[in-house]
Amino acid sequence: MKSNFENYAKLVDACQPASASLSVAKISESLLSKIKNATEGGEIVETSIVKCKDRLDDHILLKTDTHSDQTENKLNGNLTVLSLHRFNSRHPLLRELHKEIRDLFSADVGSPFVIVNSRMWKTHPASEAFGPNDFHTDGFYPGHLKVMIYITPLSLESGYFEYKDGSIIRRLVNLPAGAAVLFKNSDIVHRGVPGTLNPRICVEITLMRATTNHDQTWCGHFFGRHLVDPTIFHHFNPNDKNVANFPPTNIAKISSGLKVNIGSGRRDWSDWICLDELECPGVKKIILSPQISLPLDNQSVSLFYSSHCFEHLDGETLDKILKEMHRAAMTNATFVLKIPDYDYFLRQFKAGLSTSMNGKGVESVLGTWRGKIEDNFINRISMMFCGYWNKSYGDHFTGSISDREDAYHGPAVVDEDLLSMIFELESPSKIADRLRNFALQDPEFFRFNHQSAWSRQ
Repeated sequence: MKSNFENYAKLVDACQPASASLSVAKISESLLSKIKNATEGGEIVETSIVKCKDRLDDHILLKTDTHSDQTENKLNGNLTVLSLHRFNSRHPLLRELHKEIRDLFSADVGSPFVIVNSRMWKTHPASEAFGPNDFHTDGFYPGHLKVMIYITPLSLESGYFEYKDGSIIRRLVNLPAGAAVLFKNSDIVHRGVPGTLNPRICVEITLMRATTNHDQTWCGHFFGRHLVDPTIFHHFNPNDKNVANFPPTNIAKISSGLKVNIGSGRRDWSDWICLDELECPGVKKIILSPQISLPLDNQSVSLFYSSHCFEHLDGETLDKILKEMHRAAMTNATFVLKIPDYDYFLRQFKAGLSTSMNGKGVESVLGTWRGKIEDNFINRISMMFCGYWNKSYGDHFTGSISDREDAYHGPAVVDEDLLSMIFELESPSKIADRLRNFALQDPEFFRFNHQSAWSRQ
């Protein structure tokens, strides 16, 4: 995925001026008043991070963040989600906001651009320096910028924006409500500073430099980062009134065939066929095994989607699923696949960046590691490639989990020197295969979590 964005950014950069690193403007008083009225009048609804519907929903167009329960709880103490991202993309307020941003910053962006995602939140006063309140870069792929629009004044009492200029920390403070900041969010180290007395309310809009202008013709996602592919927006006609009315999970109106989610989990998406081993409303139960036969007619599917399912399956099952998908796919069908970035994990290991494994979801099962395996950098990475649980643990996928002392859910128990050698010399696929064999040697082995991995190559 990253190489697609790198190549697309090179194309844009070759024929368009560079963007500004940081620029400050102000939205109109009229628009500011409308946003305040929508917030105070209840059209923009408040919710918590842990109750935000987007936690459970993937997005067909956007790469989304996932957080551990611990991280979500800490974020929940810092901010309140505001539901601007759930607005239909043709909502008059959202359209006016996007138009003003395009008018204000087109020259600073330096090229045509796509409006990728829009979201809004309220930072609690005197909240912890964690997440967006702490210095960070966003780690987006090349070509992206962000615009922060402050609905409250930038002040010590209501909060402000800080960024690093080399070794110097600079503040954007003492600016009126409606201030808007465009900046290279993945290059500039920045943070939002909470107010001492009042909440800081802001709207965040993600932009991508492109070969042509394109508005956000899809609903947003609170955990949305950037598009799954830099050119996928070309599938969507901004003048098609039907496209904008789809909720985020049903946006891909690529052709008239069926839309199928394989390994959907507990997701009941209207207009989709959701397939999973779980028994829940709106989901057709299947067994993910080498004998699988997808309940789909030949050449009937225009869009297949699978998010974080394939890495849980063995090679034989995956081969059969792909053959079944080929059978059921219409000509020029699309397959959107989300899996962990295993090349990323290997790069973090080789660079020794131990903090990179914080907040990757391992924390929820660390209690089962005590007395069995050490909680350290290499074992956390190992679990990304291959993890399993034993007979005493229960079933992680259904949520039926035991608190027995002998319950275990973690990586294969491997000598750390050998593990280090495997990570240094092997490809992601071979690493997973090696670790899978070690896991199967546990006489109490019950079921795999991750067991397959791939490189971008």
